[in-house]
Amino acid sequence: MLYELGLHLYALFALCKGKKMQKRLGRDLPTVQRDGRPLVWIHAVSLGEIRAVAPLAKRLQAQVVISTVTQTGYDEALRAIPQADGLFFLPFDFSYLIGRAVKRLSPDLLIIVETDYWLNLQKAVQKQGGKVIAVNAKLSQRSFGRFSKIPFFAKALFGTVDHFCVQTEQHANWFAKVGVDSQKISVCGNLKVDHPPATLNKKELQKQLQLESQDFLLTLGSTHDPEETLWVEILTSLWKKHPKLKVFLVPRHPERFDGVADLLAANEIAFARWSTGGDFKSTNLILVDRMGVLGSCYQLSDLAFVGGTFAPKVGGHNLIEPALYGGVCTIYGPFVHAQPAFVQLMQQYGAGRMLSQEDAICQVLELVENREMREALAKQGGQMVADSRGALEKNYKRVDQLLCEKKRVC
Repeated sequence: MLYELGLHLYALFALCKGKKMQKRLGRDLPTVQRDGRPLVWIHAVSLGEIRAVAPLAKRLQAQVVISTVTQTGYDEALRAIPQADGLFFLPFDFSYLIGRAVKRLSPDLLIIVETDYWLNLQKAVQKQGGKVIAVNAKLSQRSFGRFSKIPFFAKALFGTVDHFCVQTEQHANWFAKVGVDSQKISVCGNLKVDHPPATLNKKELQKQLQLESQDFLLTLGSTHDPEETLWVEILTSLWKKHPKLKVFLVPRHPERFDGVADLLAANEIAFARWSTGGDFKSTNLILVDRMGVLGSCYQLSDLAFVGGTFAPKVGGHNLIEPALYGGVCTIYGPFVHAQPAFVQLMQQYGAGRMLSQEDAICQVLELVENREMREALAKQGGQMVADSRGALEKNYKRVDQLLCEKKRVC
């Protein structure tokens, strides 16, 4: 009752904030014509989780439907998993809404990606005979602390999951400490490491952007407020010594594109916009105001900053993403509490550089001017990625095992 009450209060608040939350009222559920194969429902909260699970979704010998809760996640699913049999926004986890969705789709298996657990969804799937598995599963230290204080709810929530494919031993320990049976936990690595990088014609894109082979390119990826303001200050100093330094600025959320453009204009920084065919002929900065382009920017770059790491409320995004593209030196800020596994990997391999807020200008300048240092860090990043592969195979085996148990056919 408390869970349902809290959900309804949250939903009322969310619906009052914007019409986009109305997509979660369960009005647009897909109709799937069953063809004899098992049906797998994959739930991934947003863009990063969709991107991570896409290779797994493509490998499944099953009908697949995808749910998400953000527009960026929805758009990425359309692009990355076009063969899905259905795509929709996850209804609010009210028992009457989610129960109707589960009854309509009747999934044999529900896959939860990373952290987005929903009690009524999981209970409804199990009640109608389906299995539930969490892939790429993790707990942040903050979530571990919260669940430790409400063990009765943790037991109820996680007790409706048949198996957890967790990213690291640390996550396995935290799940066990909040009441998950250790027999239901497997350490399978991180799917984001196994994500195949997008391929592009590098020479063609360089020509399109009017980049010269000797140009130094810095990408500021997935930035949040107030990171753009901080980088305006850093770039202003960098350009005094290196006036030809080229920059891709890639805000995390589309709704902020125009606001970031206004910030650049207010600081008298000349820029072009990717969406209007901008290039580096007449400017040193391109505002990347289109989704799905970040990988291309990383592939062209000498130095890449991972956003959310100078934003305390965010705590960082995928720190190893630039390393997936090879030859890119990675930098990030001090706020990385949302990415403990990636921080551990980066530090273990010496695969990147953490910037301090106080000395960021000098640290970035050193990397711009020291090619040997950049290449050494990039090389370590490549080794880190190579050593961390294999998560896709491990997660797939566990998913396939549960489908075998459900359908009694392997």
